[in-house]
Amino acid sequence: MKTLFCLIPLLFFACGPGAELPPGDVESAPPATQPAPGATPQPEVSGDIDYSLLTPGQLREVEGCTYLFWPENGTSDRYVYGFNYGEGPAEGFFGGAFQTLEVVSEEETEGSVSGPVTFVHENDDYQVTTTVTRERQIDNELWELSGTVVVRDRASGKTLRIRVLGEQGC
Repeated sequence: MKTLFCLIPLLFFACGPGAELPPGDVESAPPATQPAPGATPQPEVSGDIDYSLLTPGQLREVEGCTYLFWPENGTSDRYVYGFNYGEGPAEGFFGGAFQTLEVVSEEETEGSVSGPVTFVHENDDYQVTTTVTRERQIDNELWELSGTVVVRDRASGKTLRIRVLGEQGC
């Protein structure tokens, strides 16, 4: 019992606050630029389906509150895919043609604000599955996103997988 009483102050000392940073001087780890040791990085784009990037003016029905995505190493004004938040259509340029796809499903991780969220859109020719995570809230109507867009040609079974960045906002 005597040993237990001697260990209690040691426990508080070992678990104490230590060298705390003053408020406002919060250190953060640098962003990851390399995959974890032993992990094989996935290519930014892989697959057998041709695609083209679209400018905002080329998106016909994607407007208002939207999700917009560009390739991970692309620029935020050339989109691979976009869709309206909720029940609106999705649009992209796959297989040599402009595609408009309808919402099939939306599946959000229960109890999570940041995600991941998976959306499925399709038309007669293609099915597109988009899985994204909210990375950072810019303001009360805009989020930065990261994730993957997977396009599947329904007739041939060919796929296209693109790692994307994006934004969700109104």
